[in-house]
Amino acid sequence: MEKIDLAVASYRKPESLIYTILSLHRQCGRLIDVIYIDDDCSGPECTGLYTDGRLQKAVEPSRVRVRVNSRRAGYGRTIVTARMVRNSAARWLLRGLKGGLHDENDVRYQWAINSTDKPYLFVMHDDIRFGGDIVSVYLDAVRMRDDIAIAGDLGQCWRCLEGRVCSPASIMQGRYPHGYWPLTTSRTGALPRFYERDCRINEWCCMLNVGIARKITESDACYFGNYEDGGDVGAYWFSKIIGKGYGFVDPLPDSSGRNRYYDHGWQGHSGHSVWVDQGTGRSDYAAGMIRELLKEEFDYEL
Repeated sequence: MEKIDLAVASYRKPESLIYTILSLHRQCGRLIDVIYIDDDCSGPECTGLYTDGRLQKAVEPSRVRVRVNSRRAGYGRTIVTARMVRNSAARWLLRGLKGGLHDENDVRYQWAINSTDKPYLFVMHDDIRFGGDIVSVYLDAVRMRDDIAIAGDLGQCWRCLEGRVCSPASIMQGRYPHGYWPLTTSRTGALPRFYERDCRINEWCCMLNVGIARKITESDACYFGNYEDGGDVGAYWFSKIIGKGYGFVDPLPDSSGRNRYYDHGWQGHSGHSVWVDQGTGRSDYAAGMIRELLKEEFDYEL
C-alpha cells in the first residue's frame, strides 16, 4: 500500500486544524505517513497544542512534525527567497531588499515539499470536514500518467468571468474558453492588466506530484504555495506546469461529486474570512463549537 505525506499550514486556528486532521485520519489514516504542520508564527499557545503528544497519539501510526516559520509570512503576499533573486529579474531583487529574504520553507507547503520522501503529497486547508476517502481518489488520479503534476478541485469559477462559457467539466474535456487560458478575463478591463489568474487546482484539497513540484522550483524559482503575479496560491504555478507540458486532473469536476468526500464550508465560511474580508465581510472563528465537536466525535479535549 503506497503511502503519502500530508501538508497543512497553520495560523491561530489550532482547534480547526486538529479537527481537520482527525476528520481526514478517520477516512484515510491508513494512507498517511508524515503530517507536516507549518505554523506562521502563531505563538506557543497554538503550536503547543500540536506538540503536547495528544495529536500524535490520536493519529498513530502517522507521525506529526511541526515547524514554525522563520518570520511571519502573512496572507496574500509573495514571499521572496534567495532562489527567486538569483533566478529572476530585478523586480524580485528590489522586493527582496525592501522586505528581506525569507527562508524558502516559509512559503506555504514548501517545507513539506522539500522534506517528504514520498512521490505524492496531499495538501489541504485547516478548515475541512471529510466524509470519504478523498486521498485514494486523488492518488489514483495523479498516478494515471507520469506527467500529471496535480489532482484536485479545478477552478475558482465563482470569481471568474469565463464561468459564462466554461466549467471544470468542460476544461477536463479539452474545451477552453479562449486561447490564452489559463489566464482569464479581467474583472476590471483596465490596462495594462487585461487578465486575471483565476484558474488553478485549488490547494485547499489536492494531491501534488512532488518530483514535478521540485523541478518547477529548481528551474523557474516558482513555488506551488506562493502568491505571484496577482494570483492566489497555486495560480501562477498552474500556468507554469501547463506551459511546460505537464498535466492536471479534476476527477470530481462537479460539486455533487466533491460533496460526498469533503466539505470546505462546513463552518459557514472559508477559512481566510476569519482574518480578511473576501467580499462578504469578516467571519467569526467558532473555536468553542469546534472544541465541542472534537470532544463529541473524537473524545479529544482541548
